[in-house]
Amino acid sequence: NTFPTFHASLLEPHVANDNNLFPSRAFVRSGPVFTAGGQEESFIDHISKKCYIGCGKQYLAQWLGYPPEHDEWIKHADLENCQAMDNWINEQYLNERDGEGVS
Repeated sequence: NTFPTFHASLLEPHVANDNNLFPSRAFVRSGPVFTAGGQEESFIDHISKKCYIGCGKQYLAQWLGYPPEHDEWIKHADLENCQAMDNWINEQYLNERDGEGVS
């Protein structure tokens, strides 16, 4: 039997890419994921900030699997049925309740 293992001595520390030195290795956001019904689907890892634009709210969303430079401000109305939004609201409620303030 062979087992998919390796010795820890083979591990090396991760070194982030230098986009100026190696531009061809720069992270490129992949295309959207499509469901079996042809619907475009994206996944938000977490919400980090809120701001008010005019009469509406927008939230800074970090996409799952993407670095922070791909974060986007998204309108509140576009975040319906979003687990990351529900998590953020619960977190803000707990922070407010515990006296830590709201970001």
